[in-house]
Amino acid sequence: MTSANSPTRLPAIFLAVFAALFALAAGALAVPTVTVLSPAANATVNALTTISVTFSEAVTGVDANDLPINNNAGLTVAGSGSGPYTFTFSQPAPGAVNVAWDFDHGIAGLGTGAYVQTTWGYTLVDTLAPTVAKIKSSVAGQDLEAIVPLPGSTVGALAQVEVTFSENVLGVDAADLLVNGTPATGLSGSGAGPYVFTFVQPAFGTVNFQWAAAHGITDTAAIAFAGGTWSVTLGAGGAGALVINEFLAANALGLADEDGDQPGWIEIYNNGAGPVNLAGWALTQGPDTLGQWVFPSRALAAGGYLVVFASGKDRTPASGNLHTNFKLNANGDYLALVGPASPRAQVTQFPPNYNPLANPPVTAFPVQRYDYSYGPTAPGGGTLRYFSPPTPGAANTTTQLTGITAKPQVSVGRGFFKDPFQLVMSCATAGATIRYTLDGSVPLATSPAYTAPLTISATTALRTVDFAANTIPSETITHSYIYLDNVFNQVGSGSV
Repeated sequence: MTSANSPTRLPAIFLAVFAALFALAAGALAVPTVTVLSPAANATVNALTTISVTFSEAVTGVDANDLPINNNAGLTVAGSGSGPYTFTFSQPAPGAVNVAWDFDHGIAGLGTGAYVQTTWGYTLVDTLAPTVAKIKSSVAGQDLEAIVPLPGSTVGALAQVEVTFSENVLGVDAADLLVNGTPATGLSGSGAGPYVFTFVQPAFGTVNFQWAAAHGITDTAAIAFAGGTWSVTLGAGGAGALVINEFLAANALGLADEDGDQPGWIEIYNNGAGPVNLAGWALTQGPDTLGQWVFPSRALAAGGYLVVFASGKDRTPASGNLHTNFKLNANGDYLALVGPASPRAQVTQFPPNYNPLANPPVTAFPVQRYDYSYGPTAPGGGTLRYFSPPTPGAANTTTQLTGITAKPQVSVGRGFFKDPFQLVMSCATAGATIRYTLDGSVPLATSPAYTAPLTISATTALRTVDFAANTIPSETITHSYIYLDNVFNQVGSGSV
């Protein structure tokens, strides 16, 4: 018995129900949190090119641009599960550094909620000397020095060198760079660069570069650049005779990479009589970014082929598969092989007649199709053709495929209908044969040919493809004509 002053107690069953509901609500509201941060939030650091984040649970949707520093997106991110996820950055300027998750990141727990953004900061104290910058790769240890021509490369002309530093520098003079012991004579550039040093071309052979002992190059904190040396080969026979021989922008069933993926690829061919040092050559999909992806040191034998995956994975190992930091656009794109010398210049480009000022502008190779490659009929020349099957790592086959057949046009588009109508089909490609099916299957070269208007009076799934000589068949066009009376009758009779 309870006294008059005793509190009223809920029955045990009510307490149990309340506890269960509270636990359920807590689980529904649970979101991942950051449990480990390196460097720790608000720390004072003397370098800041990586930040590692560990979450309280496994998460998905982590991208490099999810964690900007000073509003500059990250370069790469690596990690899985709950982490740690290691984000890499270009080092910011010394002083206060703000770190804030991007407002529209896609990070979420598995089965819980979205990660709630937080902010923090660091104080970056500059104690590091400036260095020559690195051309970043997605794989540690595969970075290249940001010097053009690349150290160790072979070039056919050498009257200037481009150098980019790891941070803004001061006190750079032309005479700071010695070419075979002789000071450079011209200089342009500012900030971190690139700085372009010009000089009289030296004799053929090994050309040695060295920073003068008395140079005055420092960063903005007056920390001196350490200098260094490197060499380039100036070849009497030039850099080599490399060309893009074939590429595949849309890969569905073809060559797979080491991850089992099937990205596009670019085939390089050595059209010369001797081996070529690939160091410093580049591939690009932008005429304004000729050093977009730079080859590491590789030797390609005379008459040899090298396939580079255009996967966006950015891998430059000393051996094994190479991967560009871009992907090809099958709807039309620009692609060029660029020589190793400075200033950079295209050696092979698609389209060959690139001209943005033409009317209409010519800026991209034509539309590509899955598992058809594209390239010249002869290495370094010949007529551009589509190839089927593609031949990565081998000579191009004989082909007459000059283009893609225009897609079919129909007089009445898909929709819902009540009355019968006549359907007319046409194709803009002269001499094309329109083939079609009415059962939803993909038309083949043996499917019925369109010769006269079709009468559509019942629910029909029309698929049509255009075929023409010496061209790739058009894309498949599908139109569904739905008669509601047919649908209702099927439902009423028990059909699905």
